[in-house]
Amino acid sequence: MNDKYSRARELLAAALLDEFKAKITGASDEPVVGNSPENRFFVGKLLSKGSGGSSGYGSELVIESVGADFYIDKSEIQSAEVMVFPRGEFYYRCYPTLEQQRAALLEEASQLFEKRFATFDDLMREILPPSDDADQSTPEKEIQASLNKYKDLKIKLIPVYKKLSLASPNFYFYFRPAALLDERGMFGRLDEHSRENALLLDQLHDIIEAINEDEYRYTIEINEQTTVYDLQSEEAYRSFLKSKGKSDVVIRLRWSIYLDVNIKRIKDRFLISVALVNNSLPGSRSRSVPASKHSNDMLTVETLFNSGIDISLRGANYAPIELDYFVDDYKYDKEQHAIGLNCSVSFNRENNTVSTEHLPTYVQKRLVTNDSLAVRFQDLIDDPLTTLKNIRVKMDAELVVWKEYYAEEEAGLTRTGQERMSAEIAEFQREIERFQRGIDTIYRFPQVLKSFILMNRTFLATSKKFNTWRLFQIVFIVSLIPDIVACDANMMLPEEK
Repeated sequence: MNDKYSRARELLAAALLDEFKAKITGASDEPVVGNSPENRFFVGKLLSKGSGGSSGYGSELVIESVGADFYIDKSEIQSAEVMVFPRGEFYYRCYPTLEQQRAALLEEASQLFEKRFATFDDLMREILPPSDDADQSTPEKEIQASLNKYKDLKIKLIPVYKKLSLASPNFYFYFRPAALLDERGMFGRLDEHSRENALLLDQLHDIIEAINEDEYRYTIEINEQTTVYDLQSEEAYRSFLKSKGKSDVVIRLRWSIYLDVNIKRIKDRFLISVALVNNSLPGSRSRSVPASKHSNDMLTVETLFNSGIDISLRGANYAPIELDYFVDDYKYDKEQHAIGLNCSVSFNRENNTVSTEHLPTYVQKRLVTNDSLAVRFQDLIDDPLTTLKNIRVKMDAELVVWKEYYAEEEAGLTRTGQERMSAEIAEFQREIERFQRGIDTIYRFPQVLKSFILMNRTFLATSKKFNTWRLFQIVFIVSLIPDIVACDANMMLPEEK
């Protein structure tokens, strides 16, 4: 039963985390209605190189590239092949649908007249109330009065943005590191003008072509406001869109990305740096001053959202990178397969793939008591000395395991690491000795033995949920008994204290 509940909690936590990540990166939200994606999503944004240094409501730090550094051994450089899969989402502006624009107008009417309208038909009936008599039309004066009341009810087209995802198994960038090296075999480079990036850009243009099939794509700027009459029907709304657009100002998308690759030989390894760069240009627009990124009314959005790359290595392995911070540590893995640029990285051993991550997740497992090491109150009442000696035997066995582990790891540890591990083993040895002195004190003094038994009887009689000590609790208590006894002037000799 406990396992079932534990699994349920684990699944719930994972679902909440996934939902949170999706909300702040935009992975699950489409379309974005009434807001610019710039002001809606805050993690994983890759700004264009010409963005001017502001990222919506975020900091002034411009992140225009994301990637990873990794090493390949010299012996494997000739056979190495690298495939890079760019990830990310561009957002393009759309005209709102009739229902989206109606919903925005209803919200405006509710605020303007402090009256909630459930449907657009309710609003229309309020503006043009039907006659009580089916044979009589609504009086002209009544119609005019209603029209005057609602004459200020008009709004601009609300901004709507749809996403275009780049992630695809067919959208990738391929290179052989050995083929890029100079004559000395020391350096290599692929920049935005390389053949490989030209092919990547062609693939991107093919993906962008798909949005031309969207009949609601925002292609001509419209500044006129819609009224209830423009939204009476689909036909009226389409007529508004067709007649009010500035046909001389066509909105074009100039999205562009490239992969920057640098290779440098360092001793017997090659350092390879791969970075995804967003070099999109602002689309055509009529405004003399481009809209601020704080604005929700953006005609074009050049930022690449939820950005990243997956780097798949074939014919070679990622040479381990030893982290200096952990060089003297024996508890943690000191090696990384890659180092992130403006991000973190994860490694998939099965696919030999490094992936960039903007929101790395560390799962802290709950520590659960090892019930097999619990010590029963009743055992300490019936036969305290034998029970405590059995604990000592287990502690001695654990000490042997520690020493064997040290012997296995010693050669791979630094001098400082060896000293630290030896010090922890020595401290555990001292804990065992303190515990043994506690056992000896209980054995030597009948009054102490009697008190120890009474203590356990008290806990057994008063505890409603537990009938055992946790191992660290009873070891701690027994280790302190000599100090308690030493406070009594009539029990221990002066030289024993």
